[in-house]
Amino acid sequence: MLTPASSIAIIGFSDSGRSLGAQLAAHGCALRAYDAMLDAESTRELMQDHIEASGLDASRTLAEALRGAKLVIATVDARHSAQTARSAAALLVAGQIYLDLSGATPSIHRDNELLIESSGAQHIVGQFHSTLSLTGRAASSLAAALQSLGCAAHAVDALPTEPHVPGHYETVGATPRRGELP
Repeated sequence: MLTPASSIAIIGFSDSGRSLGAQLAAHGCALRAYDAMLDAESTRELMQDHIEASGLDASRTLAEALRGAKLVIATVDARHSAQTARSAAALLVAGQIYLDLSGATPSIHRDNELLIESSGAQHIVGQFHSTLSLTGRAASSLAAALQSLGCAAHAVDALPTEPHVPGHYETVGATPRRGELP
């Protein structure tokens, strides 16, 4: 499934994205990240520097980030989950895995699953605290693959139904002050 040579994209360069990116990069994975802050001239350079300082390549567009990625990890917050899934579904292809860590409600996750899987990609829902908890049809195999890459991950039957993951900070749509990242 996943190997250190697998290309992995992180969408929404939140704290979760940075942490997971660091874990995977430490095991030699090829990582790139995209955040909507790269779209705004006022935050582009700062976000690009932040992504690259974390050891990842910054993608200029969502399409560039998703192209050829075996695993797409969406760490956007719940309010951006549906839009991100819609945008990604138009670009994903069969064989890709979309790991949704948005903390959205179960109904939004079900809608996202329909969108993502209509592209031929797999949709897995997860939560990230210090470990990844994954649920979905391919959660067990993804958890095993992520474990082999140095991530603490496990499959669960269901995730708690809270609409937001505590401690999860999202950068998409945020407006930081000059010289500061969320």
